[in-house]
Amino acid sequence: MIKSRVDETVTAERAVVDVYVHPAINSLDPMIKDLLESLTPIRFKDCQNLFERRPGEVVLSLSGDERVAEELWKRQVRHFHAMPRRVERGASGDSSKVVFTASRQLKPLLRNRTLRHAAFSNVPVLQDPDGEVLAYFDRRPVWVETRKNGCVGQMASIPLPDLRPGEQPLDYLNGSNFIQLLPLLQFLVKETEEIGWRRAPLRACFTLDDPNLRLPSYGFLNYRELIEQAQKHHFHVALATIPFDVSSTHSNTVRLMKRNSQCVSLLIHGNNHTRAELGWSRPRERSLAILSQSLSRIEWLEKTTALQVDRVMVPPHNALSDKIAPLMLALGFEGAAVAMTALRDWNPEMVNRPTFGLRMAEMTSDGFPVLGRIELSAACEGNAVISATLGAPIIFGGHHECAAGGLDLLSDCAATVNSLGDVQWCSLETILRSNYLSRQENCRLWIQPYSCRLELRVPEGVSSMMIVGPHGADLQKAGAFRLIRKSDVVAGRRTVLVHANTPFDVVPGEAVELISSNLGTIDHRHIKMVRPSAWALVRRFLSEARDRGRPFLPVARAAHKR
Repeated sequence: MIKSRVDETVTAERAVVDVYVHPAINSLDPMIKDLLESLTPIRFKDCQNLFERRPGEVVLSLSGDERVAEELWKRQVRHFHAMPRRVERGASGDSSKVVFTASRQLKPLLRNRTLRHAAFSNVPVLQDPDGEVLAYFDRRPVWVETRKNGCVGQMASIPLPDLRPGEQPLDYLNGSNFIQLLPLLQFLVKETEEIGWRRAPLRACFTLDDPNLRLPSYGFLNYRELIEQAQKHHFHVALATIPFDVSSTHSNTVRLMKRNSQCVSLLIHGNNHTRAELGWSRPRERSLAILSQSLSRIEWLEKTTALQVDRVMVPPHNALSDKIAPLMLALGFEGAAVAMTALRDWNPEMVNRPTFGLRMAEMTSDGFPVLGRIELSAACEGNAVISATLGAPIIFGGHHECAAGGLDLLSDCAATVNSLGDVQWCSLETILRSNYLSRQENCRLWIQPYSCRLELRVPEGVSSMMIVGPHGADLQKAGAFRLIRKSDVVAGRRTVLVHANTPFDVVPGEAVELISSNLGTIDHRHIKMVRPSAWALVRRFLSEARDRGRPFLPVARAAHKR
C-alpha cells in the first residue's frame, strides 16, 4: 500500500513518497529531477546500496545493469529501470511513430493510440518475455511492465534525456518528443495517485485571432456556419478580436453571438495589433496606456452591444513580455494565452524554469496566469494528448485561414480531443476560473491555484481550506486572496482576505470565489490614452482588407472547393 511508503514527517501541505535513485541522484539530470519532484509528490534520495532497500519501497534504477534489474526483483521493490544507452536524434524533419498498446496499466487516454514522434536511431529493443508491452517505437518494444509476486517493475529502453545548454524538460515532453520522459512520469504518477493532487476536469477551447464583428464573416470564417459546426461537433470557439476594430458592429452578427454564448465567446487581441505590441520592453506609462486603451475600447463594445468579452489577452504575433504581466493583472486581465515556445523566445530568462510550459498555466511571480496554446493543425493529436496527460487545458490557436478548406479541421481536432475522455468545452474565462489542483484531507481542502481568480463549490465534509503554492513556489509574492462567499454577498458583508499557507473556515456546499488581491488594482479609466500612429491605422486597414479579400483570390477559391 502507498501509505506504508509515505513519509509521515513532512508538513501537512503535502505528503511525499521517497524514490531511491540507484546508483546516485547525480545520475539524473538536475532539471529533470526538479521537474519530476514538482509534478508528482515524490522526493528523490540516493541509493548506492540496493541491499538496504525494503519490500514495497520505490527505486529508480539508472545503471542499466541487468544484474541490478535482477536484484530489484529479489528485494521486492517497486521499480523503474531505465537503460543508459544513448540514442541519436534523426535528421530534422524525420519522424517515427509511438504506438501505445491496449494495456490496462496505461491511462485510458493513451491506450491504442498512435502518435508521431521525432526520429531516433540506435533504439535498443527490450527483451522481457514475462512483461507486458506498454509502448512500441517504430514497432520495437521500448516500454514494458512486469508483475511478479505482487511487485511491479517497469523498464524503458530509451534513456532519460540529458539536457543540452538552453534546453528544458518542455523540449522532451511535448506533442512531437515525449518518449524519453513520459514513461517515468506516468510510473511516478501511478505510484503516488493515492496522495496526489486532484486535477481539474479536462477542458478545451479553440481560439481564432483577428475576427471582428463588422460583418457576418471574416475572411474564410462565416460565423453562422462556425456556430452550427460547433453545436454539431460539440466544441467551443473563442474569437480574439482586436480592440481597434470595435468601432462598428453588424447587428445580425451581434445577435448571433448573444444567442450562442455556450459555443462562442470573445477575447482581447492586443490593442492596435501593431507588430509585437506586447512583446517589446516599453516604459511603464506607455504599456499602461496601450492596455488601458484596449480595455476602454472593449468596454465601449460591451456597452453598445450588451456582449461580454472575457478579460483574457491573446497577444498579437504570440509576443508577450513577462514585464507587462503585472500591469495586465493590475488592470483586471485574468490571464493570457500564448504558445509556450513563443513565450520562452520573448523571455529568455524562463529557460531556467524546470517546469516551464508543463503546468496548468505558467504563473508569473505576482500571480498572473499564462495559458499555453497549441497550433491548430491536422497534426494536433500529440500535443492534445500530452496536454491532457499533464492535466493542462487544451487550447488551440489559429486564424481565419484554418477555415480555408472548410471547417473540417476544427471538427476533426474536436473529435480527437473528445476521444480523450469527458471533455468540457468552454470559454477561456471558464477555464481560468477552474484552473486549480485540490486535495482533501479529513475536513480540510488544499487548493493549488493556477489562476488569479477561482470559482468553486466547497465539497461536503470540508470545513476549512488552505491555499498552497506549487512545489518550490512562493505564493507570498502573489499577495493575498479575497474570499467571496455567496452568503456574504447576499448579506452585504465585506469580503475577507486570506493568505497562502493559512487555513480559513468555509461552509460545505457553498459557492465561493478566490480573487487575487493584485487583480484590478488600477482603474483603466484613469489612465491617459494615446493616439495610435498613422502607420498603425493604415496597417490595420490593409491587414483587414487582405484578410477579407483572400477568399476571393483564385488560389484560395480552389483550395476552398477541395
